[in-house]
Amino acid sequence: MLEIAQSDSPYNRSFQVLLEEINSYERVGLISLLDQAISAWQSNSMLPSQLFSIMTLIDKRVDQITQPYRNAKPVLVCSFSPIITMGALLSKVFLKVRLFDVRLINITYPTDLDLLIKTTASSAPSAVIFSFSLFHFIEMVSARINDLLSLETAYYAGGVAFDLKPEMKNLLPGVAFPLDLSSLVDLLEIKVNA
Repeated sequence: MLEIAQSDSPYNRSFQVLLEEINSYERVGLISLLDQAISAWQSNSMLPSQLFSIMTLIDKRVDQITQPYRNAKPVLVCSFSPIITMGALLSKVFLKVRLFDVRLINITYPTDLDLLIKTTASSAPSAVIFSFSLFHFIEMVSARINDLLSLETAYYAGGVAFDLKPEMKNLLPGVAFPLDLSSLVDLLEIKVNA
């Protein structure tokens, strides 16, 4: 059963009904709903479990709506955890609903990072996005930054780790740090349309 926050958020009054209605939304409605959910979550008016439920259903619904992607090659979103983190899933769904072809990759060991480097070298994705929630993964990527930057792709990073220790950005030279997901979309549009 979903947790329901005790507030005046419109998501609480009939959260179950909202979840059922998502299957009738078109892409523009999904974008609006996701943006509202993110805003509610950032203002502590929505529980993470509620945002996760909305994102999961939006992700499934977008797959049912046939529209061409903006990018010919996928964007890789890297989650540095044995489980998919909220930031990585949010990045994936935010981009996907805005018509970017996105692939989510879990990285927990240096061998996973080796596989990412091989995949990037062979398939040249439009971009690679790193979503960091733990500091030690930043150091792991930093140790391989020259290998990554030698490949023909753009790298973007974000996550709670940089909110807590902004100086960690210095470990990733050549990587762009968008202010938010909307800024990331703007940067990806420039990259895709170049």
